[in-house]
Amino acid sequence: MEYPPGVAGDIASFLYHSAPRPLEQVAIVGTLAWLSGVCGAAFETETGSGLNLYQVLIAASGRGKEWLHEGPGLLNRALFRHPGDGEVGIGGPATFEAGPKWIEQAHEFFCFDDFASGSALAKYCAKHPTRSFCNFVGEWGHKLSTMSKATESGGSNHMQTLRRVITNLYHKAGRGSVAGGVRYADEKMNAAAVDGIAYSFVGETTPDTFYEALTYSMLADGFLSRFITTEYVGPRPRANEARVLAPPKELVEHLQDLLVYSRDLGRRRARKTVVLGIQAQKQLSDFNEECDEQIDAADSEAITQPWNRAHLKALRVACLLAAAQNPLQPEVSGEQAEWALGLVRRDISRYLSRLQSGDIGQGDDERMKKLLYLMHEFLAQPLAPGYGVPQEMQRDGVVPRKYLQIRAARIGIFKMHKLGGKRALDDAIANCMDSGYIVEMPKEKAGEAYTYQGRCFRVVQLPKYA
Repeated sequence: MEYPPGVAGDIASFLYHSAPRPLEQVAIVGTLAWLSGVCGAAFETETGSGLNLYQVLIAASGRGKEWLHEGPGLLNRALFRHPGDGEVGIGGPATFEAGPKWIEQAHEFFCFDDFASGSALAKYCAKHPTRSFCNFVGEWGHKLSTMSKATESGGSNHMQTLRRVITNLYHKAGRGSVAGGVRYADEKMNAAAVDGIAYSFVGETTPDTFYEALTYSMLADGFLSRFITTEYVGPRPRANEARVLAPPKELVEHLQDLLVYSRDLGRRRARKTVVLGIQAQKQLSDFNEECDEQIDAADSEAITQPWNRAHLKALRVACLLAAAQNPLQPEVSGEQAEWALGLVRRDISRYLSRLQSGDIGQGDDERMKKLLYLMHEFLAQPLAPGYGVPQEMQRDGVVPRKYLQIRAARIGIFKMHKLGGKRALDDAIANCMDSGYIVEMPKEKAGEAYTYQGRCFRVVQLPKYA
């Protein structure tokens, strides 16, 4: 991924070069999280929307996701002093003189609490002084899984209200917006309604945990469409032997100004409108029309969802970049709009690809989609010797059940089936056969052709994959 243009790119560059294991995705998500926390309520779009963002970073374990939480904190320590701190600057003497713009209250823009219920989150929002903060959450996939199980089973009221409050807060950062409170039979748990709160969210998770937790109910109520997901698929980044632990003086001074200005606007309940330049206005308008066309052409709610708020997400990201660049006169350039649109388009493409391959959802249709995608991989990729499959079978489009069983055993929608993984696999195979995608090959023919004695299936046709 390329860094965003301007000051936002400078922040991302620092977060990248300061990380123990640098990853562009972590640096970029961390940058947007930092900016959304600081600018969410102080700035607004021309349509009156606040600039809060919901983000999820997806990467396998050991890839350096933890820097998403630690990197912004390192940046903050260079911008202001906590009581008892030593010199500004990390890893040695300060490289610049700290000016009078230290603001110990800058931590108000960031929250690392793990809220256990919607009431707890609503209460925190109600008492927040600047009405703008970003909530950093670890292991988001596990909490998402608990939410989905609670919704499907009708249990865990705390998780249901947390999901509802997060869903509602997304659109409550605008001028005059009011986020509803939460009421319980026990009045001590009640939370009052809040006005104009810019709640931003960023969480990190592993791919399997995240995608296995998603349900169609999350698509139906628009919960998932509020998030921008950024995924890293690749090897573990190598250790950074030359970490840069203090940002450049010019960047520090610029961000200090931004913090002071945003905090002043937030406390006065004032807002600065970010305008669109001529080129940016056309780019975002064209994308809005594209979103309308995609929604009209969609044949299911699942395909509609990623396009539903795509324009708004791109608009908010572009406005954040402009606010960071010039807080006093923020105007979105064509370059900033293009970068924001690229971020959102990658998110949509990733989501649709995962949906097509059966990674999203937990029903019979999703198991069949996943099985068909496993067959697609069987035909398209070199096979590891450990599968014990004759190369001639792959060449002829004949898939052994043994291969499907090994692959399916690692996938949650199969291994977590209430009747067991074997039954889930057999049902999915039967559905593929009934739909005409595969036919079972007689054992005697398979034995003659490939000296193979187990069940196997000849692929007749498969869906087209991007």
